[in-house]
Amino acid sequence: MSNGATPYQQRSTFISVVAWIFIVLTGFGALIGLMQNIMVHTMFSVPEMQTAMNSPEAASEIPTFVRFMFNHFRLFVFLMFAMTLFTLITSIGVLKRKNWARRVFIGILGLSILLLLGSIAAQFFFFPGSSGFGSEEIPAEMKTMMTFMQVFFAFFYGGIAVILGWIIKKLLSAGIALEFQRQ
Repeated sequence: MSNGATPYQQRSTFISVVAWIFIVLTGFGALIGLMQNIMVHTMFSVPEMQTAMNSPEAASEIPTFVRFMFNHFRLFVFLMFAMTLFTLITSIGVLKRKNWARRVFIGILGLSILLLLGSIAAQFFFFPGSSGFGSEEIPAEMKTMMTFMQVFFAFFYGGIAVILGWIIKKLLSAGIALEFQRQ
């Protein structure tokens, strides 16, 4: 504390850096989400999309979960925007050292880890080349490339999940928790 600051004025660089990274990422994400919502609500024809997804051909080839997502496409796009905006607000709260924001942010990161792990599992079950879903129509070379991509993204998503877990661990540490309770 050579800078003359009392313990109550100390702010960890870790919190500031993490908060700013998430503010920038979710700020851009919110802007993109807003544009996506405008586009989806003005340009997409929901009845045509639902008719196409519920046709007998689609019903036999497209997994139920994927059809559900397309049938509720506008809702999913809006929920993604709302979650990004909520994370932006929470990140600003973390930067301001609000304890409620730290707790909510930990929950958001935990949910993100679950979604990343779910994405790893989903790519092996829902995409072409996976067990059953259109795998007999795909050339061997394409299956090899798709398998490589699935493994690459499994490691990529797994790596992000590990980083988010590390951030959660740091946010739960006694020193960081104390810093948030002093503000």
